[in-house]
Amino acid sequence: MIVFLALEIRALIVKNEDLIPQWLRVEKYIFTVAITLTGIIYNFLLFPVSFLSDKPVNPLALDSIFVHIFVPVLAIADYI
Repeated sequence: MIVFLALEIRALIVKNEDLIPQWLRVEKYIFTVAITLTGIIYNFLLFPVSFLSDKPVNPLALDSIFVHIFVPVLAIADYI
């Protein structure tokens, strides 16, 4: 991400979109899709089922909310 951010800033300064290699754009797309799928699967499949479980699971823990809700939203916002 840091490499892509540095290249994005450099492309904005120079005003040339060709400075960012195509393979890096594809890699960013793949990571964004993977993180988004993680959020979708957690929120629509695992989160509702966790309340029915007999095991002591806390789906509302801060780390779980951050990883499965905030990170996918931020990844999508960053990609757009």
